[in-house]
Amino acid sequence: MQRLDEDFDACCNDESLLHIVCALGAKFLALDYHSQFSPESILTAGNQWAKIAKARMFVDLDDLSLEKLMTAILLYDHDLRIGSYASAFMLSGVTARMSQALQLNLESSSDILCNEPDSSCPVTNESKRRLMWSCYVMDSWVGSGVNQLTLLEDKDLKIQLPCHSHNFSLGTACITETLDEEKVLGFIPREQTPSRPAQNMGIEAYFIRLVSSRKKVLRYVKHLDTSKPPWEADSEFMQLATEFANWRRYLPQSLKWNSGAIYARKESSQLGALTLLWCTYHQTLCDLYRIGMPNLFRIRRHHEFPPVQQDFLDNCRRACFDNSRELSKILAEASRHGMKALSDTWLCIIAHDSTKVMLYFLKQESQSPNALSVFEVEETAALIKKNMEALMQMRSLVATAEHCYLSVVKMMIAAGLHPQIPHAPMPEREPDGNDERYVFQYIVATGSLNSLRSSPESPIQESPEAVLNPLAIYRMARTALHGKDSRGSTSNSPSTTKTNSPRHFQSRKRQQSQQTSRQEQTQGLQRSQIEDRTDMLPPFDIGSAPIRPDDTPFNFSAFPNFPPLGTVGSWDPSEVAIMNMIDDRTAPWSAEYLTDAV
Repeated sequence: MQRLDEDFDACCNDESLLHIVCALGAKFLALDYHSQFSPESILTAGNQWAKIAKARMFVDLDDLSLEKLMTAILLYDHDLRIGSYASAFMLSGVTARMSQALQLNLESSSDILCNEPDSSCPVTNESKRRLMWSCYVMDSWVGSGVNQLTLLEDKDLKIQLPCHSHNFSLGTACITETLDEEKVLGFIPREQTPSRPAQNMGIEAYFIRLVSSRKKVLRYVKHLDTSKPPWEADSEFMQLATEFANWRRYLPQSLKWNSGAIYARKESSQLGALTLLWCTYHQTLCDLYRIGMPNLFRIRRHHEFPPVQQDFLDNCRRACFDNSRELSKILAEASRHGMKALSDTWLCIIAHDSTKVMLYFLKQESQSPNALSVFEVEETAALIKKNMEALMQMRSLVATAEHCYLSVVKMMIAAGLHPQIPHAPMPEREPDGNDERYVFQYIVATGSLNSLRSSPESPIQESPEAVLNPLAIYRMARTALHGKDSRGSTSNSPSTTKTNSPRHFQSRKRQQSQQTSRQEQTQGLQRSQIEDRTDMLPPFDIGSAPIRPDDTPFNFSAFPNFPPLGTVGSWDPSEVAIMNMIDDRTAPWSAEYLTDAV
């Protein structure tokens, strides 16, 4: 803002950063009037500014700057948000290389407190650290515990964690800990080291440590064949479980998930950050304890649990289920305070994952000695319903949410549950498969999966992508690139038969109703309905449409089986296996739904 005030013309003419800020801002501005715009219209708001920002950023990569790195980071978020997965994947690599070229992984000076006369501004130093940590988080999301996809290693980051946002805003230099707990940078004089440097750390620092722990978990579940049995006291599993217990134990009270912290973070516009913090915590625990569900998750060379370890296995399954329920509760509470609390691009995948785990656990435990009580079953059904509400809201925030919602609907239908959703009229004709939204309305209205089964001429190909989670950034990027290479040619890949990606669907929709949409949007902004702006959205009311008819028992036997998945392959972020969910044993959505049309 200071630069805009001092030299507005220069920023408008030369700065790609301003364009991408406006591009993202346009989407969130349109979100304030979500009742007047479709989710597709909101996601396309500001896209032209993003194209300008991208073009200007790549004009001269020899001229690197902090501003260009900021632009690349925001472009990554933008492209992931609108469904440009290949572009987002490539931008993640660009940001990592930019950070290395700028040497942001090293402190710019040993004078952390900026006491020397020639020291740089504390705000500048802290901004560099935060940029580096942003690149680190992005790289960990894309890498997902796979070494060949990871460009930034923990050991190479020789900077301290971000300081509290209050200190950053006021430009107050301070000393915080490093990625390792209770440690500060080695060159800081002892007399300058505070007795409790962790007090200078805010939500960003604790989130970064959580991301570091998550990387360990994802690497662990991908290499179970080389690890000790998890029930042994000195196993890596036990070490990771202890690490997460300690993280939660030493978390400041202001970062706990309770009503006081929720309203305090909402007042400071950090409720979304708090939501992501706790969703990351519980989702990572789901990833850790999923070793007890090898038939649900494609786990590489999973452990065989001997009969004597049945209690340990049951505890792992229950822990995975309980953390999935906690995820649903967090998302439901966050959505009650407005859609913007659910703005992170990962949350729709988390909502999908937790729903799948809850459905699977209900099926598996229905006949076990530790079967759930009637109250627990009904409460879990209500949480599944809440997840669907959250996914409905997130369709305006990230393109992937629509596909996650569609997958949840199909899983519920496969489980014998008819998710009767309001405002979903019965189609007048059978779907032809070319209109994704029409197919969506058809299965919601009829409860039929027949129209969604993969074409017989499109078998699942034998390739690395075939065993990756379709929701992984790398997986979606590969699908998009493969679709472009194979378009117009004959291929066995399911990604080349039909392209119903968010961007392809939006383009098709714009061609059909471009003039009408433009008129409605213009009139909508001119009318007094603009006063309908809301900053706190009540829960989405689908009380009149129960998750299943009240007189129908919970149909456990109708839920599909999850046959053993072999010993090869591993899933990327979220690690959700959604194969073998419908009768013909194909993915609940084919790769065609995630291809990217440019």
